[in-house]
Amino acid sequence: MACSDLAEVKTVIPMSGVVDEERDDFVEGIIKGLKDFAEGRCTVFKDDDELEAHLMSL
Repeated sequence: MACSDLAEVKTVIPMSGVVDEERDDFVEGIIKGLKDFAEGRCTVFKDDDELEAHLMSL
C-alpha cells in the first residue's frame, strides 16, 4: 500500500540530549549490577513466577 500524499509524511529525530541521558543511565545500571554480582550480591529465584513478581515490584 503506497502513500499517495507525501505532505502527510513526517520524520522524527530524537533529541541527542535525551538519548545520551538514557544511554548513560542504562550503562550505569549495568555497571552497578556487575559490581554487585562480582561482590557476591545476587538473588536466585526458585521459578519464573518468583522472578516475575520481583521484576513487577521494581
